[in-house]
Amino acid sequence: MRSRDIVTDGHTSWTKICKLVHKHQKQLPFELHSLYRLWLLTRPVQPDEDVLTPHDLPKQLCEGRGPVKQGLTLPYPSGPHWNNLVSNKAAQKSYAHGLHEDDIEEEQAYYARLAFEKTCSYEPPEGELRTSMDILGTACAALVCGQVQPSEFDQLLHSMVDTDLRAGMAHHAKKAKNIKGRNKITGSGIIPEPKNVVDALMGERAEEWVKSIHSEMDGLNDQGVFSHNHTLDDIRNKHGIMSKPIPCSVALTHKFKQDANGSSVLSRLKTRICIAGHRGNVTKGIHYHDVFAAAPVQHTERLLQSLRVNLHLFNLAWDVKMAYTWAPLPPGDRVAVRYPDGFERKDDEGNELFMILEKCLYGMPSAAREWSKCRDGFIMRKFSSDGWSVKKCRQDPCLFVIDKVIDPKEVTSRVYENGENVVDPPLYHDLGDIVPENCHRSWVLIHTDDCDCYGTSLDVLHEINDIMNEEWTTEIVDPSYILGVRRVLDTSDPEGWTITCTMPSFIEDLATVFGPNLDEAHGKRTVGTPFPEGLILTKSSTPEEGEVDRNIARGYQRLVGSLLWCVRHVSPICAYGCSQLCKLMSCPTDLAWKCALRMLQYLLQHKDEGIQFREANMLPLAYVDASNKDDPHDGKTQYGYTVNWGGPIITKSGKLTHVGVKRILEWVIQKVLKSMRFINALAQK
Repeated sequence: MRSRDIVTDGHTSWTKICKLVHKHQKQLPFELHSLYRLWLLTRPVQPDEDVLTPHDLPKQLCEGRGPVKQGLTLPYPSGPHWNNLVSNKAAQKSYAHGLHEDDIEEEQAYYARLAFEKTCSYEPPEGELRTSMDILGTACAALVCGQVQPSEFDQLLHSMVDTDLRAGMAHHAKKAKNIKGRNKITGSGIIPEPKNVVDALMGERAEEWVKSIHSEMDGLNDQGVFSHNHTLDDIRNKHGIMSKPIPCSVALTHKFKQDANGSSVLSRLKTRICIAGHRGNVTKGIHYHDVFAAAPVQHTERLLQSLRVNLHLFNLAWDVKMAYTWAPLPPGDRVAVRYPDGFERKDDEGNELFMILEKCLYGMPSAAREWSKCRDGFIMRKFSSDGWSVKKCRQDPCLFVIDKVIDPKEVTSRVYENGENVVDPPLYHDLGDIVPENCHRSWVLIHTDDCDCYGTSLDVLHEINDIMNEEWTTEIVDPSYILGVRRVLDTSDPEGWTITCTMPSFIEDLATVFGPNLDEAHGKRTVGTPFPEGLILTKSSTPEEGEVDRNIARGYQRLVGSLLWCVRHVSPICAYGCSQLCKLMSCPTDLAWKCALRMLQYLLQHKDEGIQFREANMLPLAYVDASNKDDPHDGKTQYGYTVNWGGPIITKSGKLTHVGVKRILEWVIQKVLKSMRFINALAQK
């Protein structure tokens, strides 16, 4: 079994390590992760093996997302002791009880270290006393001495910061926000996000995080997402919920925006309280049922950019605040939920109290579907009367075409003059060929809760937003930066409108994440193409032992997924390379890893370049091609096509299905015709 041992690299979390172990013979599913830690700490050790202690694998660390320290040798779970733990519940309890005191001691040390660091680094503003820090230092000393439990210390920490905030110390956060350059991100690095609530409260933005956390919880309560103060007996007998309570997960993230120079600036701290809805906590058929929710077709966004410049449309964007929480849960789908850390409640007898989920919440597998049904149902009902009409596109169910009937007297000036917004008529296309003469038309594309809208009247777009804001709560956002894509519209060119789409910040951040790998592979060298010419990645090449696991641990799947997001929006030149990289998502080789870094290097060199849509005196035009060089693994060849209308609105590179070489061109043409029908269907709508 020594060949299956894993040596930690100091960058991989406990969960990812367990997944790597599970890949060998599928013997370590999620529900056995904690048992694997127990086995490592209690198993008989051979003379040539290192003894692992709770100091090496702290319980707090293994239950979180932090990296396990470097240099630990973790053997593959096997042998009589492992089999006994898996099959014998009594043995599990016996060994866990013996380990419990060591875990408590290690957890106390963990909290004490963080508290001590904050106490030492805290400097009160001039004229203020160290009252809060004195309390924290005293609690820290008591924790080290074992006079308080970790849960008591955690509760004290939460209440102390919360009390300070509500007592008026929020001005610390306000002052910090005003420090010039403090929140600015450059190519040199990314502001690290806290891994959990304790890290957030121990950091320099503690007061800001407390405000963000309480704001999120208060918002959920105002929405009626939870009903509170239920005992376990009430949940079972009164509400008929027989499943065990599900824990909450608190996600702490940074939200950025771009300044005038194109640099990313930290705009706010965002807390998201979610349901920990992974397979270890929820089960399909018990906690939820159907989960499918439609997502926008990748070509629709580009087609709308082309429509915008060719028809001189207005653009408005908004997002729905806390979108999932607007969708109610049917009584049979409600579940019991544990309070998140820092918000725990108990009754007068010391029994734990729980919440009941009354509405959808992030993390629940069915939440996206329920919100989608709620959202689409409202749009179809509200915009089908009182002078409105609406159609949901068949080709893209996330695109709604909304018409509003207008007074015939307004027809002649409906597009070109709209309040203070005046635009010239299109140069090459007559709007009357697409939009009826007696209405204003709007195209509303919805990415879950982000609405990207185009129309012949800006007033009508605002009216649509107002109607949605009355039903939910919406916030108008900058339409020039959507889903990480920067869109720059130029209306000054006498030859027609243009819009340029780029993703410089996304590419820079991705290059920062994989910076050490990128420097090792390329240094200051440049590459001329995004993918080596003539190269075909294939599963027929047998990787060396450990090669696949090594590249998965490096982050191959994450890197390729991020490259796909960039290619989908602004870099069709990389479509062929991404198609090749995706072949080896489950078994990446060293060659595939080098090719992925090469593509990232190419994108970094051309980060300010993207795709541009121009006003064009033409109809959509398609180009097709295919290769006769097959993949040795399955004998299939590569094909590709692009459809242009002032810019690439559809781009595809993929592998042919089961067809003979003689019918390649015929098959590709059928694919192109299908794409043209997609464009025609949206245009007719």
